[in-house]
Formats: sequence, C-alpha cells, structure tokens
Amino acid sequence: MPEVENTQIDSALSTDVGDETSNRFRYQWVLSAIICCMLLDQDEDVKEVFCEHHEDILVKHINGLFTGIQVKTRASDQPLWKASDEDVVKAFARFVILDNQYPRQFQAFKFITNHPIQSSSNGQDIAYLLCQISQIENHDSLSNVVKTFIRRISRTAEIAEEDSFHTLKKASIKHDLPKFRDATMRLIDTIVLVWDRAKGASYEGIKRAASHLIDACFRASSLASQDLLPAYLPISSSGVEREIQERIAGKTFNKQRVYDVLLQGLDETIPLSCDPTDLEDIRTGSKELLRKKLTAGGFSAISTIHAEDLRDTADYAGACLIQKYGRERGLQKYHELRLKVQGDAARAYEKEKKDEDPFGLDMLSSLRDNLKNRASSGEQLYGCSVEHLEGLAYSLTSQCKVIWSINRPWEVE
Repeated sequence: MPEVENTQIDSALSTDVGDETSNRFRYQWVLSAIICCMLLDQDEDVKEVFCEHHEDILVKHINGLFTGIQVKTRASDQPLWKASDEDVVKAFARFVILDNQYPRQFQAFKFITNHPIQSSSNGQDIAYLLCQISQIENHDSLSNVVKTFIRRISRTAEIAEEDSFHTLKKASIKHDLPKFRDATMRLIDTIVLVWDRAKGASYEGIKRAASHLIDACFRASSLASQDLLPAYLPISSSGVEREIQERIAGKTFNKQRVYDVLLQGLDETIPLSCDPTDLEDIRTGSKELLRKKLTAGGFSAISTIHAEDLRDTADYAGACLIQKYGRERGLQKYHELRLKVQGDAARAYEKEKKDEDPFGLDMLSSLRDNLKNRASSGEQLYGCSVEHLEGLAYSLTSQCKVIWSINRPWEVE
C-alpha cells in the first residue's frame, strides 16, 4: 500500500456519505444520538462524537484516541451475520484501511448491529474469530480458519495480513442493539438517565428533546451540513482548509452542543427526523416516480436518497400539524405550505429550464434561494424549516405537481 501522510483523523474530511436506505439512515441517527448521550455521562471518557465522518460514528476519547463504529442493520427475516458476508468483510477492511491511514490514533473499532450473528465457534462465527485474534500474540500462531478470515479482509483492504491482524486485535462486535421500533425508546430512556434537566420535564418534553437530538444527528450526517458554511469560504485564500474545518465542525458533537440541542428540543419546533409509521395519514405519491423524475433532472443517487429523506420529513411535518391543530385545521395549514412551495418550484423551473441539458440541480439551487427568502421574511411556516419546505417540493414531485426536466421518460415506460 502506498505511504500516506499521518494526518490527524478529526481534521481530514471523509468522502463516505452513506449509500443505504432511509430506514438504515434513521436507525443510524438514533444510535448516534444514543452515543452522543455518553457526553453527558460523567462515568464515560468520551470527549467528542462525529456523525458519519470516516466511520458511521467516530468517538474521540479524553486521551485523544478514537473509536470507529460501523452500524449494520438487517431485517429480522434475514440470515444471521457470518464472517464471509461481503458487508462484514468490507466493514472490517474499512477498519484496517483507517488504522493504516491514521496510525496510533485508534484504540478500538466496533461493528454493531441489530441482528444476530453465527455463534458456532467456527470460521463463520465473527465473535469467535475476533476473540481468537485478541488472545494470540502473533499472526503465525493463528489457526487456519482465523488466517482465512484475516486474508479475506486483507485482500479487500489491499493491506498486508500482518497489519490487518494488528488492527483486528482492536476490533469487536456487538449484536444486541435495539430493533428499529425500539431504538427511539432506548434513546428516551438514556436521556432520562444522563440529562440533569430530564427530572423536571414531562414525557412529551423528553420525547421532543430526543427527536431534536435525532434531527441534529441527521443534519450532521447529511449533505445538508454543507449549507452551514459561511458564504465567504469559496473566495477566501484559505477557503479549502477553512471549508473542511467548518464541515467537520458541523458533524461534531461535544457536551455543550448535546445539552443545547436537548434544551432546544423542549419547544414546539417540528423535527426533521421521522418514523415512517407516523406518515400513514398524510403520505401520497410514488417514491419510484420521484426517483425517475429526479434522475431525469440530473440528480445523483446520493442526492436522490437525500431527497427521499427530506420528503419523509415533510410528510411527517404534515402529520405533526394534524396532531397539533386537529385534522381539518392541520391539513389546511399543510396544504397552504404545499401551495407556497409549489409556486416557488414553478418559478425556479421557469428560470432554469433548458431544452437539452439537464437543469434539475440549477433548478434546485434557485428553489432553495426562494425557500430561504420565504423563511427569512418572517412568513408563518408553522414550525417548518427550509429543509421541510424542500421536502414538500419532493413530495409534490412524487404527485406529478413538480418536474425537474423537459423530457419525461417516465411517461413512456
């Protein structure tokens, strides 16, 4: 492997932006929020938590060393995790690569999952293999089945087996995480245990605080964190370095930030994160149609996934308005917001449309400007943020009320 500069891991910008489903993303945000609560626990040695920076979750300890955490999920009807699974090999290969890129900076690596693993004490039992590696002093003394496991990882990482062995001595697996539906309740219970303000708050208040922390983890781990950058960064002489620092800062949680986020969550602002089961009374439109329209407009796969997540948040905002104001008044306010966003999207379309080249991203930029202007004008948005409004545009897209291209390939399929 070519020699790499020994850069400090919390100052090097990650290119890993995630590539799985929205359910997996939400589960990761909830787990990130639970881990962030460790910052409030005096018995823990956690100094900072980074959301989706190099790893799904990166923990910086008081001693300056790091723990890299990868979150893997499976539905209950899927096979048990085993050592030869591609996702398992890639995850541990990722640990090996990072440990070699940033030597002497990691104290541990954790593969955590909500799904059981093989427990047969053989070459497919991940916990057994890692236990064997931790107990043996040198690579040559390992059994053949353990060497086979290391060899798979080494080949994927393109790093020597001896180096892979030393990284894996710091690795562990945890497979007793809460299921999808139980994760948020685990977060609420954790907040009650570690947050000093929880004693004087109602259950609904704690629930709002938990949602706000999940929302903050969503912002930190999503591409939307780039919107936090000051406008002057691209033209600054130190713009590249400053931009990296600002983006990383947006992904970083310390004790004070977690405390502030929880306090802010006690108000009535609608959170960005949502549970898909809350959307049954409000969601309409086809997610597949949304994907086709955005693809025709030139959106990348990553941007499309982000758009789907924002659509969910907008639908959830509608559900919150109904809960707060009653069905009739809540739907009235929700449709009022939809009509405003539809108008903003139409103006963006007319401004950016082109006969040949895809213009969806230019239209998105204009739409965001329109939405930010609307939000900054002091107009009544009923607790919705700019991200909620953008999500409404994607909801309207899935209902054939907004388009992002001249060509309409979905109509001839």
